[in-house]
Amino acid sequence: MTLLMGFVKRYWHLLILRFGQGISEAGCTPFAVSLIMDYFPKELRGSAMGFYNWGIYAGYSLSYAVGNYVTRANILGQ
Repeated sequence: MTLLMGFVKRYWHLLILRFGQGISEAGCTPFAVSLIMDYFPKELRGSAMGFYNWGIYAGYSLSYAVGNYVTRANILGQ
């Protein structure tokens, strides 16, 4: 769905796609936490959860840097 957002022409299309993305991603965290609890021993679960959460926020941070570059390259022609 994220890829489709780059091609929308109307604002309400973007709203529908964002709504769908929110619904589909709502189940990711409980599923991921369940898998981490199943596959990691009790002693390593804290580290595994920390690494999982670090990945989320590192992705957010990276998206701002990459998004800024892509926006400047496409809109401003730099």
